[in-house]
Amino acid sequence: MRDRAWEAWKAVEGRKPKEEAMSDYLTKVKRLLEAAATAAYATLSHLALCSTMVSSISK
Repeated sequence: MRDRAWEAWKAVEGRKPKEEAMSDYLTKVKRLLEAAATAAYATLSHLALCSTMVSSISK
């Protein structure tokens, strides 16, 4: 994730004012963090569902 955010920062380096580039960089980092959190939540939800299914089968 850090590499993708850095690439986003470097892609605009020198082409935008520093403040605008920083704002775009922070927006990109926030989006990456949100995507990672969504993926983690989906994985945990799937694991919880599997655990529930295994518990009901083993009874």
